[in-house]
Amino acid sequence: MLVEHSGPTSVASIELTGVFDPENTETAEVFPEAVPGKGLLVSSQDEVDFGGGIETTSAITVSLVNVGDSPLTLQELELANSDNGLSISSRGCTEGLVLEPIEACPLTLTWSPVREGNIIDDIQVYHDGARGVLVIPVRGQSNAIISQ
Repeated sequence: MLVEHSGPTSVASIELTGVFDPENTETAEVFPEAVPGKGLLVSSQDEVDFGGGIETTSAITVSLVNVGDSPLTLQELELANSDNGLSISSRGCTEGLVLEPIEACPLTLTWSPVREGNIIDDIQVYHDGARGVLVIPVRGQSNAIISQ
């Protein structure tokens, strides 16, 4: 804290410290409550997990569902990292697709590992509904490199 005064230095500094230790905490909800007049995009899975020991090209499909009360438009689908062998299918959930309330589309992710080891990535789905973006973590571990 800084205190201005009329003395020779004109400013005094006081160090303040404290500890916040709440008794009860709650985990934030991954998906918000629906907002009236807005679409709300959710995924059938919280995470795309390819598991361990991947040695061949693998694919996993999740459903993206509009659980809001208005249509929403998918604007962009992208991966956070582009050089790890992941790709999003050009069928199913695509840019420009309009999902009416309670309507769904399939989002297929294919992985052809380009190196051995763990993968940590995210699918980012931009849309014009509540929150504007849905992020789905992608995890897995490969034991082999898949040659394209």
